[in-house]
Amino acid sequence: MDIGIDLGTTFSVIAVKGRPTLVDGYPDGEYLAHCDVTVIRTPLGETSFPSVFWVNPENAQDVLIGTEAKQKALEGDSPIMFSKRSIGTDEQLKIGARSYSARQVATELLAQMKRWAEQALGQPVRRAVITHPAYFDRNQVTETKEAAEAAGFDMRLPEQMMMEPAAAALAFLQGETKDPMRVMTYDLGGGTFDVTVVERRQGVISIRAYDGDHLLGGYNFDRELIQWILERLKAGGRVIPYDDSDPVDRGRRARLLHIAETVKLRLSEQRTAKVPVEVKAQDVLVDSDGRNVLFAERITGETYALLIKDHLDKTIACCRRALEKAGMGADELDMILLVGGSTRGPWVQDALKQAFNVKTESFDPDLCVAAGAAIQAAGLPPVASGSDLELILHVPSVSVLPTVTVAGQVRAPSGERLKRGAWDGLSVALTRGAEKIGSFKLRDNEARFAFSDMELLADGPTDFIVHVIDAKGVERLTHSFAITYGAQGGPEPISISLPKPLYLETTDGMQLIAEEGRPLPTRCEIKTKMRWNESEVSIPVYQDDAMIGEIHVDGIPPEAGAGSLVVVNVEITENNEIRGDAKVLQRGGSAVVAQRPVHVKFPPLVLPELPDLRAEFEALEDRRRQLAVLSDDPEERLALEGKGAKLAKTLGRLFAEQAPDRQEIYRAKKELDVLVNPPKDDMEPPRAQFRQLIDATREMLLDGSDAQLVPLRTMLKQIEADGNDAFTTKNHKKWGTTNESLAKLHQKVIMLLNPRGERGGGDLPPAPVLKGWAQQSADALRATLAEECRKLESLPAYAVRIKPRADAIAAAIDKIEADIDKVADDLEPNRAWGLLQVALRSEQQLKQGIHDLKHSVTKV
Repeated sequence: MDIGIDLGTTFSVIAVKGRPTLVDGYPDGEYLAHCDVTVIRTPLGETSFPSVFWVNPENAQDVLIGTEAKQKALEGDSPIMFSKRSIGTDEQLKIGARSYSARQVATELLAQMKRWAEQALGQPVRRAVITHPAYFDRNQVTETKEAAEAAGFDMRLPEQMMMEPAAAALAFLQGETKDPMRVMTYDLGGGTFDVTVVERRQGVISIRAYDGDHLLGGYNFDRELIQWILERLKAGGRVIPYDDSDPVDRGRRARLLHIAETVKLRLSEQRTAKVPVEVKAQDVLVDSDGRNVLFAERITGETYALLIKDHLDKTIACCRRALEKAGMGADELDMILLVGGSTRGPWVQDALKQAFNVKTESFDPDLCVAAGAAIQAAGLPPVASGSDLELILHVPSVSVLPTVTVAGQVRAPSGERLKRGAWDGLSVALTRGAEKIGSFKLRDNEARFAFSDMELLADGPTDFIVHVIDAKGVERLTHSFAITYGAQGGPEPISISLPKPLYLETTDGMQLIAEEGRPLPTRCEIKTKMRWNESEVSIPVYQDDAMIGEIHVDGIPPEAGAGSLVVVNVEITENNEIRGDAKVLQRGGSAVVAQRPVHVKFPPLVLPELPDLRAEFEALEDRRRQLAVLSDDPEERLALEGKGAKLAKTLGRLFAEQAPDRQEIYRAKKELDVLVNPPKDDMEPPRAQFRQLIDATREMLLDGSDAQLVPLRTMLKQIEADGNDAFTTKNHKKWGTTNESLAKLHQKVIMLLNPRGERGGGDLPPAPVLKGWAQQSADALRATLAEECRKLESLPAYAVRIKPRADAIAAAIDKIEADIDKVADDLEPNRAWGLLQVALRSEQQLKQGIHDLKHSVTKV
């Protein structure tokens, strides 16, 4: 029996499709009638158990998993918690003097779940579908899969790794009959956050868009409360030291996390946000003088919501981006589906209601991801063995379509590829009832086959038989199966799209494999030249602007030589797996000298140590402060003083935590580095101008509700994707045509909205009149600035603290006026108005800057 597993950051769950009979004496399962899934409890009777690992420092064989391991924190020990956040990195997690990688911890957790499932079911469990956040990077997914294999699971099928929001949506929609239906899943777990826009149309579930943050979850909330405790103690003169290398200090930290989690749960159960709960830490903390510290205060839900507001705001921003990528507004959603234990807090529902005013529904937030995994596990293709071969079929048991594709693969029973030449002469034949459909010759070492457009009977099941036949006509293996045509009775298919775009770096530059949001599968062909006479070629894989892995082609014979062309066919399957093959062509000709499968590697992220991160940050911060004063570019100064200062503040706060999170620091430092040391932009027009016009057009489209604007939003999304691809791949021709398309779209939006923001459609006035309107906006900014400076100039600190800010704003207004003057009076009105909108793009930001000057009255 195949099972589903939600390997969570804080809690994990095991589930199986249907209602199996469990072994006598084992705790009864939790049956979810809505989706026909049974959750398998732990021997302690828990439907979900803590993803916590502990090993006796004095005896490596003494291992505890789950609640018993978490209990060690209350005893002053330091079990490993929240390890999922570190998977895919080289970070070492400590228990006493021992260190473990997050992959090793995941292996221990998964092995225990396998044992519990087998104990409950009374039979071996060979395969599992294991979920992961949609916004996991490739190395994180790879390490999770490797951990499952090390735990004893057969993980040879790509569909055994499943995105958490896809699993939740699959489970939820099992009992929902509405079609079409649009749902946004808000999945806030213990350490990760995903948001997806999911649509069901004509029985097919499609994931329209993704966003999220794999370093955001309930763990962040707990840390904020711990920091609140420590800061209140510090204000009272009690400083709490911390040494991460000291097991005793790590044990105290573990107890604090347990206290923070308990307070969070109690606050979520209060009737109103004004009812306080006690925060008490007794016999936990020791101050810098070695004295025990008793902390006992009260906190309300209102105060707690303020502590975590920045994190909640980030989730809302992710939701907005996901809706934007999907090309829809919140009013087009049927509901927001709450997934993950951290959504139980009323502060989550309050934030979503205020932002979107859409119905929210909580559907077994702790269990639904495992339930979806169990549903997919029940649909894993069957495996048939015979002779020295193994046949795996990728076919549904129920199809909502009248025709299907019968696809599969022949492989060695061990799961390794067949030996070279072993597939020569092998073929696969298909029969439907008594009808012989045809045969498929196995041509490559993947030994895959596919019979397309197989018609199904309108009533009752359609019986098929697959025959694997060798060159002598001997049947080596046969397998019978049936497919039923009907809209009911089987799991609905899920159409997966790519969460993040992927690129390959070739000798001709960057090439897009697949863009974000594109339905899978997708394929591409890339060509690169061998630089010298090497036996292997490595092609870097990029996600955004970071290299995340490599595609290797090895075994290249010496006769290929330098300058030989390597043609690589890459496929991202419907299950988000990368695979492919490569041909090496003889230099100067078309003869194939080698044909090889590709090997894709995604190494773990290497995180610098905290002292190195701190030193790099301090250098960047010094540089940011200098540029904010010395730069001649007003926009650069505003960015450095705005977003740059915010990033610096975030980094300072992260470093100030008792146990800083290196991943969060590393990510924020990279963002600051890009801002302080931006990569050279040799594209024309500059990317900044492209982004500004995109933002201006989007703002106009979002402000309007006219039906004519709806298709234009989709068009803008495509233009933005094309522009990002052209910029990343340095495709100058595509960049030029994309910017032309953007300018035309901007003009079209203007034709639907007159310059005053009212519904129009008439012709625009001549360019000089439009320039006059734009100049009025600049004049208004300057007048507001002058008035605020007049009010503040009598303050003692005006010259030092306020005037430099005011001068920077005045310089930005100067630039606006200069850009307005550059617009020719004889320019076509629509084009003139588009350029003037770009000139005024910083108007709102400058208004905010003037507003901040006003607030500095109280600060000074």
